[in-house]
Amino acid sequence: MAPSYQCGCNTPLGAVALLGAVCAYLHHSYEAVSTPSKRIGCNPKVMVLGMPKAGTTSLHEAFKSAGYNSVHWALPAGDGLDTDVEDIKMLQTQEGIEERLVARMVWRAANEGLPPFAYLPEDVEAVAEMNGMVFDDEVGAWGYFPQMSLLETIFETYPNAAYILNLRNMTKWVNSVNKYLRIRERMAKSDLHKLPRGAGYDDGELLVWVENHHRRVIEEAQRRGVRFLIFDIEKHGAKELSEFLGRSVSWGQMNRLEDAPLKV
Repeated sequence: MAPSYQCGCNTPLGAVALLGAVCAYLHHSYEAVSTPSKRIGCNPKVMVLGMPKAGTTSLHEAFKSAGYNSVHWALPAGDGLDTDVEDIKMLQTQEGIEERLVARMVWRAANEGLPPFAYLPEDVEAVAEMNGMVFDDEVGAWGYFPQMSLLETIFETYPNAAYILNLRNMTKWVNSVNKYLRIRERMAKSDLHKLPRGAGYDDGELLVWVENHHRRVIEEAQRRGVRFLIFDIEKHGAKELSEFLGRSVSWGQMNRLEDAPLKV
């Protein structure tokens, strides 16, 4: 309950007005700091629920081509050479993760009982990749996949959003996560939803983990009747995205450099 501020009755009118203004300011300030649940953040119109290295960069660019303000795993990520350098530095040292890493901001909101995207900028309209993993000197790596840990909460909080499950050939996907910025290592060293630390080194375990997630997303989306598209990046393209989003979309597979080492 907010504190009660009493204004004296025997005070001159000018002082009463001033004191009243002070009371109102203090009451407003108290409300602002004591009710963090009022923080809403952004209300995404489009969200991608699949895995990294399964066309998320291409989807990010496609969303932007359709006029959406899209984010891709970090704020911003990969928008220029300087940003690329900062991205790699963040993966190595965790520098900037509280302000930039989408997964960290969603994790923080969840821990505070806020809507999942409460800490993203209010003008964000599309989330092309929400998971994130960074190396950690103490435990190996920190990682969080909101599309797994918070799947039901995301559907419940944003029932009017359009959801995309991005898929690709799983053999190619494993090859990609093995080579690109040490994603496989970060996965294995993180304690992820249904993939405990150390479990991600085995191909079979990793594939079962991903396939179970795909199945769960499909079942939940169909059960809830949300707008939902299964998008295979090797079979589908601009036509399917444009029809689903109701906007003209440009499509081209981006970020196809497979051998991108990350030195840590």
